[in-house]
Amino acid sequence: MLNSAPRVVWPRAYPLYALIALLFAGAAFAASVWYQASRLPDLQKFYAGTYLWLQIPLKQNVTVIEVHTPRGPLLAVDPWVRVEGKSDAQHLFITRDGMALGYDAPFLVPIRKAEPARILKFLRESIYPGSLFSVFSFSLWMGGFTFVLLLPAGIYLDWRHEQIARHGVQIRGPRLLSPRAAAKQIQGDGIALFLKK
Repeated sequence: MLNSAPRVVWPRAYPLYALIALLFAGAAFAASVWYQASRLPDLQKFYAGTYLWLQIPLKQNVTVIEVHTPRGPLLAVDPWVRVEGKSDAQHLFITRDGMALGYDAPFLVPIRKAEPARILKFLRESIYPGSLFSVFSFSLWMGGFTFVLLLPAGIYLDWRHEQIARHGVQIRGPRLLSPRAAAKQIQGDGIALFLKK
């Protein structure tokens, strides 16, 4: 009985360009998110983290901003309040729009074990036009468009590398060239060499 031919493991190339396309799409998404976040109104920036945490359907501690009005405290909306500083040292200021309505002295109000549905309803109706995800829909489209645009090119380049890895490439050795191609690549010194038969 003849021995079966040995199994040969084909050399494989890693999907490097597909991963690069994924990284570029992620970078485009992150850059567009950063650009949009830098241009959001103050209260939309302030409530962004709260909005994301409230996606967990559990009672949580949240902090809201209220203003003093002639009728009593009222939850603030844009553009009544200006927020300055980072999360550890934030300062609240009333804007001209808030002053025109007779509001003043914005302050933070912590709410313990708040119902996520109620806070989300307020954020969707009064802070964000629909939801936070609709605000960043441009960033989602940008990341998806970049990924769809670059992924086919990455797959094609990875496929070419896979073919080269399987069939190999000639690194050294002579090549068969036509006289015209040889004349273009080889620069002679003008000395003729005659070979005797």
